[in-house]
Amino acid sequence: MLLDRNYKVPVERAIFAMVANRVLAPGSKRAVENWVKQDVHIEGLPEIPVQNPYRSMDFLLETQDELQKNIFFEVSNLLNLEVDLL
Repeated sequence: MLLDRNYKVPVERAIFAMVANRVLAPGSKRAVENWVKQDVHIEGLPEIPVQNPYRSMDFLLETQDELQKNIFFEVSNLLNLEVDLL
């Protein structure tokens, strides 16, 4: 899904940074830029320009149906859940 789009923005790293920021030092998407630059080290993401989190969120919105389906089946497989009817 992500590899097919040829993004110049490190989308996966930006999403990881936003999630880590919410867990470790909650702030806005704009605050992630300074947090990554000054407070933490994220492999493959030395800095994150403020537009990157927004572009990454656009990717999540565009692909949310497919992502939800994939996550559901990965989790059900991981937990050995039997899916008969949805």
